[in-house]
Amino acid sequence: MAYTLERAQIGDVTVLSLSGRFGQDAAEELLAKVTALAVGVGIVVDLSGVEYISSAAIGCLVQIGVDRGAVIAAPSEAVRRTFELAEVGAFLRILPGLDEARAAATGRSSRRGPA
Repeated sequence: MAYTLERAQIGDVTVLSLSGRFGQDAAEELLAKVTALAVGVGIVVDLSGVEYISSAAIGCLVQIGVDRGAVIAAPSEAVRRTFELAEVGAFLRILPGLDEARAAATGRSSRRGPA
């Protein structure tokens, strides 16, 4: 299965929702979309529909997490385990739900690490 990447603006937060296989192609598209956003915009990456994540995709998430403060929302159990194995919790804000992630992206929460 390929992937889909959708963008939605919810208040002052841009939500980028991925589903399917989050590999190199999806990582490149996600990075391009984030780069096009104005600096200071809250960014949430919704991973609730992702069934697989590659190392390239993890690298992309770390980059946008560190550089742009992106918040990761709702990763599946498999993706969460991959994050734990890759030890990315120190670099990413990973929250279990979209509402929590949106709040964090607007600065109402500073919690970091796996949910």
